[in-house]
Amino acid sequence: MGTDMLFEVSDGLAKLLVATKKQGSAYRMVNGEVMARSQSCWFTNLEHHKRHEELVLYKTFNPREYPTYVNYDAIEVSNTKDIPADYGGAMGVPLSFLDKYNPDQFEIVGSSMTLARPMWEVAEKGTFQQGGPRFGFVGKMGPGSHF
Repeated sequence: MGTDMLFEVSDGLAKLLVATKKQGSAYRMVNGEVMARSQSCWFTNLEHHKRHEELVLYKTFNPREYPTYVNYDAIEVSNTKDIPADYGGAMGVPLSFLDKYNPDQFEIVGSSMTLARPMWEVAEKGTFQQGGPRFGFVGKMGPGSHF
């Protein structure tokens, strides 16, 4: 899905990486220089054939299998392969969905950070996991869509 991004580092950090980290994991050697490594993925809205490949959906919607959020009207879909073929509402999907995103098939409507109510407004502190955005929201395009 992604590839490495390499960054120049100071001599001190280069020595630390070589002494404490595994080559290929935290750093790579390029032309004899230590380059810090970061796994990354680049997404674009430029037209490209992969951007319009249809994601084949196999699952059917069953409310017992898809929990809903308390702070936004959407279902939770924890794996891209589990997006229901017959559901037209908003869904919280994992970031790995972006690699399969087809604008002819789905609409990205936002993220939990911009759309959802803050959890402290709907649940008592300590009763939910804190730590920032957890999901992005998408809606399925076509018949049955209602978001």
